[in-house]
Amino acid sequence: MAGQDLGRLPEGFRWEETGFGLRLWVADCEVLEIAPRRSGWMITIHLQDPRGAHSEVAVPNLYRGASWACRWVHSRTHRLRELATAGEALPVGQ
Repeated sequence: MAGQDLGRLPEGFRWEETGFGLRLWVADCEVLEIAPRRSGWMITIHLQDPRGAHSEVAVPNLYRGASWACRWVHSRTHRLRELATAGEALPVGQ
């Protein structure tokens, strides 16, 4: 996906290619990962809000996953930054 437009992220957020998918970071905190799973792709959210949210989202391909992730980040940018800097996030599954 190098060189592909993955959508515009808010300032301070960045994509990292993993060799098989993508990871999204804010500061030094991993927000989510998009990786292949069975016949599709799964977004696993690592920066969990203790107030409740979904932790996995199935998507048909990597590009749709990146698009979903961009919309998701834009809808909660401020809260994700707070969680990343304050250490309030819960590990996935908690």
